Amino acid sequence: MLKRVPKVFLVATSLAPISLTLAFLDVRSGHLAQALGWLLFALLLVLSTRFILYLSRKQLEVLPIKLCKAKTSDREVIGFLLAYVLPLALTSGTTPQVDGWAIGFLVALFGLVVWGTHAYDFNPLLGLIGYHFFEVETDSGITYVLITKRSIVSVHQVAEVVQLTEYVLLDRK
Repeated sequence: MLKRVPKVFLVATSLAPISLTLAFLDVRSGHLAQALGWLLFALLLVLSTRFILYLSRKQLEVLPIKLCKAKTSDREVIGFLLAYVLPLALTSGTTPQVDGWAIGFLVALFGLVVWGTHAYDFNPLLGLIGYHFFEVETDSGITYVLITKRSIVSVHQVAEVVQLTEYVLLDRK
């Protein structure tokens, strides 16, 4: 289990849509180069996280698993959406100017909460490239977040995983 590296990237990509909102604001105010920078930042995070997931799938110890429950894991979508659009609320007047310190503080605060509470289970940017997130329960009663490229229609589909963090598993297939 890698623990820290995947978690840093998973949390970062779950917060990366804020950079899309900032890019939107920069386009509105005519700062196209800055907008492109925000878009490239989000793309770099997604590609880096995808690479880490690929390496994890190939190099981490494969663990057998027996699941007894699985459900989609998108219940915190509203909270994340609020964080994503927060920069829109912090604009002033008719010119979309964002207080960078306020955004930085709020992103850091939101990131710390996600990091410290094991509340992570939604990532729209990874969802765009085909990853699905499920809350799964093992036959021993432990609940994990499972990241997979498959749509799970039966708990018997997943038999092997790698453990990314304490409570995050990656489907081996």
